[in-house]
Amino acid sequence: MSRPEIRYLTQFEDLERALHEVNRPGNYYVAGRFAAPIPSLTVDPLGAVPLPVIEAQARELVAAAARAPYGRGPDTVLDRSVRDCWQLDAKRVSVSGERWQHAFRGMLRSVERGLGCATGSISAHLYKLLVYEPGGFFSEHRDTEKVDGMIGTLVLTVPSSATGEQPG
Repeated sequence: MSRPEIRYLTQFEDLERALHEVNRPGNYYVAGRFAAPIPSLTVDPLGAVPLPVIEAQARELVAAAARAPYGRGPDTVLDRSVRDCWQLDAKRVSVSGERWQHAFRGMLRSVERGLGCATGSISAHLYKLLVYEPGGFFSEHRDTEKVDGMIGTLVLTVPSSATGEQPG
């Protein structure tokens, strides 16, 4: 007994056919782990922050930070049921170290390869330093464009005991 053919979303057949013809040299996202030397982190007004961060330093970072809002359409909203963490503006944060810079360039090249971009075509700009306390989170979301030409968000996590798991 043959099954009937079910046609769906027929108004998108032309688009679907066109998308199948696109020559895609890379993926639409890149994920992974990259071993790198620990960078030097300096935060105004705290000064040098040794990594990995210990609890007392984390408390100092939180005391110097502000609650992190998020973008909802054209608005910036503070809603801890959607995003519960702290932020420090990039102007107050410095990440340095010669070995770190070399490793970071390697990370960017890996991202370029994964996305199928030309070598040297991607740069990264520090936007903010986020501090998540135990139980802190940011609900599933799509980042808004922060600068012209932005194609994605690069998230780097410093050594910590965090698991990345969202609460209940």
